[in-house]
Amino acid sequence: MDRKTELEHLRQADAHIAAARDRVERQTVLVARLMECGHETTAAKSVLETMRDTLVVMQEQRRIIKKELEG
Repeated sequence: MDRKTELEHLRQADAHIAAARDRVERQTVLVARLMECGHETTAAKSVLETMRDTLVVMQEQRRIIKKELEG
């Protein structure tokens, strides 16, 4: 791919990662609130774990894009 396309992919990856971090933070707060109120948290914790795993994959993809840019 050309450099311009790779830079666009990097920009998109950064935006997706930032949005995913925000979602993880909101879900973390939600899980804490549910626990404080004595609610069942199994599903919410499972969603949070999946969100964290997805964020790790996004970060790895960003590293790959960055490596491609560096040559």
